[in-house]
Amino acid sequence: PLSGSFGIEHPLLTLGSVPDIYFSGMNGVSNSAPAFYLLSSHWLILGFILSVLALKVWKRGISEGFYSNLKQLTHSWKIRESLFLAVLLMMFLGTTGLIFFKVNVQSEYKTSSQILDQQAEYERLYKHYNNEKWLYPIAIKTDVALYPEHQFYTVQTYYTLSNKSDTLVSKALIIEKNPITDIDLERATLVSKNETLGVFEFEFDEPIQPGDSVLFSFSVEKRYVGLQSGRDLVKNGSYISLRDFSPSLGYVEGRAIQNNSERQKRGLPKKSYEQPSDADFDLMESGYGRVRFETILSVPASQTGISVGNLVDQWTENNRNYYRFVSPDPILPGINYFSADYQIEKEIYDGISIEHYLQLGHDFNNKTIMTSIKQTLDYAQKEFGDYSFDHLRVAEIPSLWRFGGYASPGTISMVEQNLYLVDERDPKTFSLVAKRTIHEVSHQWWGHQLSTQNISG
Repeated sequence: PLSGSFGIEHPLLTLGSVPDIYFSGMNGVSNSAPAFYLLSSHWLILGFILSVLALKVWKRGISEGFYSNLKQLTHSWKIRESLFLAVLLMMFLGTTGLIFFKVNVQSEYKTSSQILDQQAEYERLYKHYNNEKWLYPIAIKTDVALYPEHQFYTVQTYYTLSNKSDTLVSKALIIEKNPITDIDLERATLVSKNETLGVFEFEFDEPIQPGDSVLFSFSVEKRYVGLQSGRDLVKNGSYISLRDFSPSLGYVEGRAIQNNSERQKRGLPKKSYEQPSDADFDLMESGYGRVRFETILSVPASQTGISVGNLVDQWTENNRNYYRFVSPDPILPGINYFSADYQIEKEIYDGISIEHYLQLGHDFNNKTIMTSIKQTLDYAQKEFGDYSFDHLRVAEIPSLWRFGGYASPGTISMVEQNLYLVDERDPKTFSLVAKRTIHEVSHQWWGHQLSTQNISG
């Protein structure tokens, strides 16, 4: 908005500004609803105050001029009018204080300019690491606990990092996406931690030889506070990704300022533009390869948890459902975690367990989806080779997400309105449901067996 170009960004200063609000059949009203209601009430009260003041200076009969009308603001106030205005002012001050508390106290408020300054500082401090060789995971184990009713999740993560290069690696640069605690890197010493930028610099006691590996562990707690809200943790249909909480390993060019005018303001050299890959199969940062994967996922007792890999165990404890998934072979780390009150349909087809997790009542297109899955499995196995798993899961996620679908190894996320709520009652229409199902199932070969390079173009 225009106000942003003048540095006016705070919710209390952007007149009439309210967050977007969405409705989903799975989840109902989006998590931004409380912020929407609070800010809407704030601006509505201001509107009432301005209306009362406007009525006081409203021209009635013959007027001696504008300034004489303004004098009425300080004269001829009836007790009822004064009380009404006082109540409105108290309400406005109350919402102002509450908004300020939620934005500036409960959470950390940063302007766009402050964020850009931090990006510039990141580049100045760590750009020299750009061509360094780093360690990358060959095994990932996570313990994920989702608490959608309280708007937070916790993760305990264990990596086995390997030197995949042909040179010695003597340092490690860990860049957090969400605040990291309990970080530990085997055979290394933490030499620097930048609290503002969330960057950890480690130095290995002895350089890591090519092919050698070390253990790396960390904890993350993601919690929405104040007016913050997100699409990942919702009442019904939570959906988070490994890349949401996993730190970057090494210098990441994408964290630097991309806009050249903003770079110039901060004394940074002009940046050449790279054409991003147009592949719709994005996984993790460059350097990641296939990994052994294992997770324990816990969710509320009323919901079903899903992740990637074979389900090898499940149990209920302390009013929570627990699921243990293990990948039998190394997989690409496009790993997601689901939690929802699902209607579950399963069918064994040609030795493959087809598992469909959908919202109760959203089975309008279920026949088309299941037929398309089977036809794609038949065709792809005949033309491209064997399917890599003994299961294929398709799980519905709320319409809060702006993509059509996403193919994790053996597990496919499909967005509510782009598959389940598509109206295909007219048999003459082109079947978007079949197209989208076939597309995502095909990624189990084109993407997970044969992958694109993470390069420009």
